[in-house]
Amino acid sequence: FVISGFFTAMLWKKFGLKKLLKHRIRRILVPLLLGLITVIPLQNWIIGLALEKTFKYKREMGATRNPESNIWIDAKLGNLNGIDRRLTKGVDINALDRKLGITPLCWASSSGQIEAVQFMIQKNAEVNRKNSDGGTPLHCAAIFGRIQLADLLIKNGADVNVRTNKGLTAIDAAQLDMRTTLFVAGILDIELDVQKMKENKQSTIEMLEKQGAKLTKARPIQKGGQTKKKLDNLWVGLMYTPVLHHLWFLWHLIWLLLVFILMILFIQWLPSLKCPEWLVLSSGRYLLLVPLTMILQSFMGSGGKVPSFGPDLSAGILPIPHVLGFYALFFGFGMIYHVCDDFDGRISKGWWVTLLVGLFVIFPSGLATTFQLDSNSKINSFFSVLFQATYPWMMIFGLMGMFRKFFSNTSKKIRYLSDSSYWLYLMHLPLIILGQIIIREWEFPATLKFLLICTVITAFLLLIYQKLVRYTWLGALLNGRRNLKFNPKID
Repeated sequence: FVISGFFTAMLWKKFGLKKLLKHRIRRILVPLLLGLITVIPLQNWIIGLALEKTFKYKREMGATRNPESNIWIDAKLGNLNGIDRRLTKGVDINALDRKLGITPLCWASSSGQIEAVQFMIQKNAEVNRKNSDGGTPLHCAAIFGRIQLADLLIKNGADVNVRTNKGLTAIDAAQLDMRTTLFVAGILDIELDVQKMKENKQSTIEMLEKQGAKLTKARPIQKGGQTKKKLDNLWVGLMYTPVLHHLWFLWHLIWLLLVFILMILFIQWLPSLKCPEWLVLSSGRYLLLVPLTMILQSFMGSGGKVPSFGPDLSAGILPIPHVLGFYALFFGFGMIYHVCDDFDGRISKGWWVTLLVGLFVIFPSGLATTFQLDSNSKINSFFSVLFQATYPWMMIFGLMGMFRKFFSNTSKKIRYLSDSSYWLYLMHLPLIILGQIIIREWEFPATLKFLLICTVITAFLLLIYQKLVRYTWLGALLNGRRNLKFNPKID
């Protein structure tokens, strides 16, 4: 986004608004629209194939497993005889499993095993026993829209307003977006009927609301008329339904371009803006950039309630405001940096120190304060946001210096890779997922599989780029026309 802001300002200065707009439509908007009718449907189909094969694989593996291996698997599979035998041997029915810190009752609630839940309640399982994350069986049932289980738990004394370590109630869990819900299901190896779950989630929310459940997240349940509810659901759906997937950044760039054009049209002094050296070229820039980034970073992860490192994903038709604002800050900095004509690279002075501190001090400190320490501590939350806001700026300035130092000379190979990178990014994700499907059962270490997929997919896409993209209308659309006759080997 810094680079895009820089070149947006450069194109405007060189060609004017009209040609800038035409250029960005051709390079950004048209590829995005083409991707929405080609790459994204392909990716959705491959993801569906991956999920189908995953569930089939788990069913096959489940048939060969010993269902009595522990009480948590028994609860997850609804194996009442196995649960009973474990209890007879003295196993604690309220114990947390070592891997995920979840009670047997929560496992059964997550996987929809209503008979197992009834059985364990009769065996004195605690309905309000907390998992390691502070969640209860009611949270586990609510997140997947298990309305019958939620009702059963409540009738047996489940507290509808008990909170997790992040301050979330069961109704908050029920309102988690579909992407997060499916992510949690993947962690727990739980097979879901997605359409049925969507319907049941709303019913679960309404049932919990009637039981006096309170919402703590930022998106309140509407209590007005049906029209207001529908408008609110439409608004939330447009923002949180992941339509764009990995092409979201192109859509954000279009929004930022429109903001830029409006600024040029209505802010008369902008064309004569002088370089604010203290803000851009001196180390004093951190004193303003980091606090501004902290403000926007503090909204990420539902305002810090859900642990996450870095900015939220915004892949909906309407950008999430604080996410768009976050990237607008970097885009705006790139615009201002263009004004400074920093031919000597003052911005990246001491780049190696910046890079080392960013990688080996700020980054691990950010991870530690975000995921490992007491999440309820206000001091800890402050430092988590501080490190997360500092890290991207240090990496940006450090990498700018590193590339200025080692890659400043003209290189046809680097230029070639640079040109191809747009094509590789647009096309890589469906093929990466497909590659994982193909080699998932190979008896190789995961690291070797990772390297193999990255190498093969990159080589394949470079080959396609050279043979079918670079010198065609598609290559001209992405990067401008390349002359095959001028330099057939590399250009």
